[in-house]
Amino acid sequence: MKGFGFALLLGLLACSSEPEKEPAPAKVEPPLRAQPWERDPYTRTSEVLIDGALVGYLVEYQAIPAGASADRAFPTGTYRIQDLRFEDVGYVTKNGDVRRFVKGGASESLGNWRLEEGLRRFYGSSSRTVLRELVPAPPKPLAAAKDAGEAEKPEEGKDAAAGTGKK
Repeated sequence: MKGFGFALLLGLLACSSEPEKEPAPAKVEPPLRAQPWERDPYTRTSEVLIDGALVGYLVEYQAIPAGASADRAFPTGTYRIQDLRFEDVGYVTKNGDVRRFVKGGASESLGNWRLEEGLRRFYGSSSRTVLRELVPAPPKPLAAAKDAGEAEKPEEGKDAAAGTGKK
């Protein structure tokens, strides 16, 4: 009987406790898509600066060379507007229609404008918009990378001589 009372007590404690809450899923950082190998190779990405402050990025869809192919979200002449995390927030058609993405995946038109004026209206600024092309860092030359790796290695003769006490 004593074991039954203990089991009953454990059962009551288990039933009266609050249900365990599932931990909130960890926010996964989206990958940055600024490097040429991470996007359509026939695009040009520029920083959008207003009053010297970086407010987003503009991706220009350039012409695809003859004989080449690319899987594209937008046609040639279109500009994608991206936020500071390289997430799409709008676009500008080749005819100058500036559009902002809204909830549900739709977009709303802000009107037809020249690119600079359209970006000012998109970001709600009256200041001049400056575009500065992103240029990826050039890869390290193989010879320089090899020399840097060898410079970090200790010389075997010095270590061996130091370990034996010989001069």
